[in-house]
Amino acid sequence: MAVALFLREEENGLMLAMLVKQFHLLEEEILQAIGLHNEDAVNRLDRELEKKRQEIVRLRPADLWQRKQQVDFLLKLALTGNDHLLGTQALEDVNELIGEYIEGQGAPRAPVAEQQMSERIDRVSGNPRELAELLDSECSDDLFSSNLRISIIDCTSTYRRTSCGNALFYNRIPNDIAGRRVAELIGAERFEGRARTYLEQCYQGQSVQYYHLLDHCKKPGESAIMHCEMIPHVGSGGSVRGAVVIMRDVTLECTRPDQLELAGLN
Repeated sequence: MAVALFLREEENGLMLAMLVKQFHLLEEEILQAIGLHNEDAVNRLDRELEKKRQEIVRLRPADLWQRKQQVDFLLKLALTGNDHLLGTQALEDVNELIGEYIEGQGAPRAPVAEQQMSERIDRVSGNPRELAELLDSECSDDLFSSNLRISIIDCTSTYRRTSCGNALFYNRIPNDIAGRRVAELIGAERFEGRARTYLEQCYQGQSVQYYHLLDHCKKPGESAIMHCEMIPHVGSGGSVRGAVVIMRDVTLECTRPDQLELAGLN
């Protein structure tokens, strides 16, 4: 029962992010239709936009941080640049959700700050045994339901578990990734060209760190610098069961030419 509840909350959190993304894409389509003076398309897209808004309203995430995101989005939607929503069901929905959010402030299951989780991972990343214990501890659910990009990959290069943040990067939910081969998810070329060699080193008990350029960001022409850390995932007996992979966007930290040279990205 507890596992089912966690999976439902995990999927709700990811679903919220995906619905918000779809909502913004529809807004862009409406702007294009307006520019083309296509009134039929505008009306159709406007109906789809309202349906998407209602889907967001109906979500009931148990995590207070996710609920705050939901309320923030709907409140901004109702009050900024959307005059047609003022005085309608939209504001009533927001008021109801705000009430639920305030009532939920006293809930015992408060979310763990992601910055604190990231720092905690950093403290144990140099010790594979301590990292494995952390991933098996009571805060494991918080780690894997967060926006941090962290995965556990076994020695056959198959995902055993991945976080909401990593799944969202691929526009999926974690359950869609668990059980998939790494090459299937990231592509055979990227796997054979880089990931496979590093993973095999990790399976041999070595911790590996490297940087790479991510050139398929949201805006054309933009790229991000990613720091990848692979740490052996060890069992209770000390044997290596696979790799723990942690991805971080370090673009803002790598802006000077000397830093790019050190990262091997210049």
